Amino acid sequence: MKRAADPLNRIRSRIDRVDREIVRLLDARAREVRRLGAVKRGSGRPLYSEEREAEVIRRLELHRDGRFPYEAMRNIFHEIFAASLAVQRSVPGAPRESVRGHWRSGAAEYVTSLPEYEPGQRRGWHGKREPLSLAANESSYGMSPPVLRAVQRELRRLHRYPDRWAGEATRAVARRVGCSPKEVVLGNGSDEIIDLLSRTFLRPGREALVPAPSFAYYELAARACGARPVAFPLPNCNYSVREILKRVNDRTGLVAIANPNSPTGTYLGERELSELLRGLPQRLVVLLDEAYWGYPTARDFPNGMDWRGRHEPLVVMRTLSKLFGLAGLRCAYAVCPAGLADTLNRLRQPFNVNRLAQAALVAAMRDRRWVARVEGANRREMAYVTTGLRRLGLPYVNSQANFVLVLPPPSGAGLVRGLEREGIWVRDTASFGLPGGFRVTIGVRGENRAFLDALRRLLRA
Repeated sequence: MKRAADPLNRIRSRIDRVDREIVRLLDARAREVRRLGAVKRGSGRPLYSEEREAEVIRRLELHRDGRFPYEAMRNIFHEIFAASLAVQRSVPGAPRESVRGHWRSGAAEYVTSLPEYEPGQRRGWHGKREPLSLAANESSYGMSPPVLRAVQRELRRLHRYPDRWAGEATRAVARRVGCSPKEVVLGNGSDEIIDLLSRTFLRPGREALVPAPSFAYYELAARACGARPVAFPLPNCNYSVREILKRVNDRTGLVAIANPNSPTGTYLGERELSELLRGLPQRLVVLLDEAYWGYPTARDFPNGMDWRGRHEPLVVMRTLSKLFGLAGLRCAYAVCPAGLADTLNRLRQPFNVNRLAQAALVAAMRDRRWVARVEGANRREMAYVTTGLRRLGLPYVNSQANFVLVLPPPSGAGLVRGLEREGIWVRDTASFGLPGGFRVTIGVRGENRAFLDALRRLLRA
């Protein structure tokens, strides 16, 4: 036993030395910050600069090797900047903060320390050709012709506010999924519905259980309410009911399940969902996020709408950004118990879903032919892309969505940047805690062929 423990003690000893070095460096930084405060005292310059903080964090990002999560690093340095401001204030005669920096003293710390959401999009492109974007899981098929016509008809009414209650759109959702209109909540994208649930059930001292890796906004929405996000891991990228249930306690206010999950594409099957709902307290709200509904092909993939009576506070959420090709209009819906829906509808902003989105939603709910066409095309193109990845010797995770997670071996490091040089954007998964990997959207055949051809060139180089 002693010999078995020796390696553990040696590693802990090295970690202790690293921790002591971190403390020493923080003390050294504080000394320099005091000198900085004295210089500012003499020059009358402000103690705090948002631009300087953002510049430092951007620069430090370049020195990361991907092992330490980016959002955690950002949070740590937000705290370091806050502590540095306190040190500068302690310098005799230090100038008062500028108006721009002074607002922080009246703001909630859990809000000012929020990390920035990282979308699949890039901030800009300076090449000669517009890049091929396979990073954000948008539908390359776009909206259906009937939806496009409905949007065009609505353009001449944009001088009027939309329907506050979105009555026609709400009834269209209810007819499509088989529920009462009183059980429907519409949102300006799934993000707003996540935000509404978080504001309803989370507050300082509460916890939200969120999958990791997964959609970052579950965590951000919880933090914005002062709650603590508690991540449950996905062993080998798969859901584990045991990992979820063992983290439930009296402080848990919300459980988020992305089914299928992004960036992994894996899912919680019918048996696992039944086991989870049986194991959770009936009081606990479960968000079943079916953003990629329509794409899954697994026989045991559950239709969340059929499970609403099995766990009273179950919220099933779907978006029109993926399958329906309406990412730019920002429209989603949730179905939940009528009492909860009434509460969320009172909390949401007036006119939160605009006229174009409401018109598009009504038309999309009626257009089953287009949906079936996109579903079939995604199945064919998923087979095409995964066959290509296998031939290239690149490991990937089997997906139930419109994307696939690729996990190259160390020899494949740098593929994301290489693809970018080829004019193809994929989603680097380092921010998800999966350094070296990437998530690629399944596009139309020409896009998928271009992606595989570029990979082939990079691997041969």
